[in-house]
Amino acid sequence: MSDSHETYTQEETVARREAALKRMLATPPKRQKDSKLGRRRKP
Repeated sequence: MSDSHETYTQEETVARREAALKRMLATPPKRQKDSKLGRRRKP
């Protein structure tokens, strides 16, 4: 099975990786207790 629609050039791969890193670093961190499922605050 050919996945040609999911094959990226080397330049596009680098650009996607850099964009993902920038998004990750720009996202503010969450406190661990806020990310736990059972401890969500109700509005």
